[in-house]
Amino acid sequence: MDEILPADVMINRSGAIRASSKTSSPHLQHPVTYNDAPETRPVLVESSTQLRPPSVTRHTGGDLDPRQPPSPAGSGVSYNPRDSNTWRSSSLAGRSHFRSPPPSGDLRLSTQFPEEGSSMQPWNDRRNSSMEVGGDGERITRSSVEIPIMAQGQIINDKVPKAKQVPLMIGFVITSFLAGLDASSYPLALPSIHNTYPNTDTLWLKVAYMLAFYSACPLYGYYSNIFGRRPLLCGSLTIYAIGSLVGGFAVNAAMLIACRTFAGLGAAGLLSMILVVLGDIFPVQKRPVYLLFVFTSFVLGEIAGRMITCVVITYMDWRPLFWISAILAFITFSLIFPFSKLIDHDHAERPPTSERLRAVDFLGTATLVGAIVTFLLATTLAASGTFQWSSVAVVGLYHAAAISVALLLLIEKTATKPLVPLQIVEERSLVAILVMSMTIGFGWNGFFEHVPFFMQVLHSENTIMSGIRFIPLFVANVVCSILAVTTVRRLDFRFYLVSGLALFAIGIGLTSILDQSTGFGQEIAFYLEFGAGTGFFLPILVTAGQAFSRGEEMAIVTNLIVFFISLSGAISDAMWDQILTTDFPSRLDQISTDILSATSKQLALTSITSIGTLPATAQSAIVSAFTESVQLALRITVPFAVVAFLAAFWVESFHMVGRAQMYINQRAAQSTV
Repeated sequence: MDEILPADVMINRSGAIRASSKTSSPHLQHPVTYNDAPETRPVLVESSTQLRPPSVTRHTGGDLDPRQPPSPAGSGVSYNPRDSNTWRSSSLAGRSHFRSPPPSGDLRLSTQFPEEGSSMQPWNDRRNSSMEVGGDGERITRSSVEIPIMAQGQIINDKVPKAKQVPLMIGFVITSFLAGLDASSYPLALPSIHNTYPNTDTLWLKVAYMLAFYSACPLYGYYSNIFGRRPLLCGSLTIYAIGSLVGGFAVNAAMLIACRTFAGLGAAGLLSMILVVLGDIFPVQKRPVYLLFVFTSFVLGEIAGRMITCVVITYMDWRPLFWISAILAFITFSLIFPFSKLIDHDHAERPPTSERLRAVDFLGTATLVGAIVTFLLATTLAASGTFQWSSVAVVGLYHAAAISVALLLLIEKTATKPLVPLQIVEERSLVAILVMSMTIGFGWNGFFEHVPFFMQVLHSENTIMSGIRFIPLFVANVVCSILAVTTVRRLDFRFYLVSGLALFAIGIGLTSILDQSTGFGQEIAFYLEFGAGTGFFLPILVTAGQAFSRGEEMAIVTNLIVFFISLSGAISDAMWDQILTTDFPSRLDQISTDILSATSKQLALTSITSIGTLPATAQSAIVSAFTESVQLALRITVPFAVVAFLAAFWVESFHMVGRAQMYINQRAAQSTV
């Protein structure tokens, strides 16, 4: 038999195979088709042994994923005995036919495919390993260039008619708006709630919801892989709606805290489950467009939530805010539930509930929740001034969090189905994306939660007017999001992540110089820059995280992105609280008593928006001190934005040019297989 020398093979649009280097075998002249879709794409074939008929066929679990041991169930490479010239690479979403003499020996296949819409998505793997299919089919490892893995969103997209996608998308958009509304409205309602229950510390009204939210947030993706997307998505909506509805009728503070805790468990899954389901329904090259609608409505909810809260509290009470949230949740549920069976496309293939329960990592879940609760509780209690940072309670809680994290790592190494597959850290692009998520929240939360209040103080205006100032930011966000999602197929993930985070960091830095002398046009320019940055990177960040994920990792990675952005936002909240409760009072102490009396100082500390009755000199001094404290907080967040910007360079290239026809051809091929 002839030996195949290393050859760079191109499959042209006619389906013929062409070698760019010399070969001693005529077999390479056989026509080759991939999914019956002729395309021009590089396929590097290297063989160090002779060709001879194979004796054993071995499948691998997953799509040629070396991290899963060879298993009869799944997909992989097989030989069709009815056709001696056909090799078949099958997957859940489709089959690939390679027409050539049946190879044996050690065949290394390095590829850069599939094209747009195919049942496999490219996963850039630069590690030094190779996929070797021996004559006995026993050894299968990763290729050193680019290996295709199954893309989430192919099979389901074929089964969800466009007429049913519309109500689902409307429900998703309302859900994301609700998530933004809830994030921005509740903190503003706390003073009004405190007036209703004056003997209750508002800190616990905030902490109870926060602990429930962050404890449940990282779990939704994992449990949706086991029990399905439908029960987790619909369950989160139901829990949030019931908690909000009953909370609006709370008769005492204890009942309100319990309802907010219950609602927080559901709110944790609103945005993350929407993003996971979108990853299931739509292929990666179409997904950014739908993520545009989701994130635009989320930003709109963040901005509009402040204005809605101001109007409702001014003319009514805080209770209608809870009822509005409950009504929106029930409307969303009514739109999603009738079509929710389409979300769990493999529901019939799932094992019985008892088997799924045995697969759950309950010990890891408890350890993770313990780590989150102890860490956030220590940070919040210290930042609010309830305890000193060096107190026994705070130090003890931090030690408990550290021990819980260490135990979690040990548990996850031996878990059958770990909460977070530790192999994720082997993919540098995913590590970079998670690092970006961990650092983005500092600037995001500081800008959307605290800068509007800063504008109220700086310009002596109400919440509605400060919200109107953010309209240019929203417009820039929408315009740049549209630009990003429509051109990312021609450019690259990394381009928009780098450029977006650069604008994001610069926007925060420029905002940190705002003061009483800043002109209106200059202020709007800063908002435009920040909005443009978020528009560029936000939908692309989630798309990239899902594109570089493998199989069930998609839901977990998506969930982690949302969790880390939210968690860094919570830490940012604690930082702002610390600065405004320590730095701001110290600056007020430096003001002469001739300008600022003790009574005026106390008014500034308790209700800074009510200083309009004070003399002009006292108002100016208070606003100047508050401005310097806010500038300090914003400058602290700039390094985190810079870290996110640098991490974006570690995301590998991912191009989606020319893949639409491939998807169409593949679907036609699937119907004939």
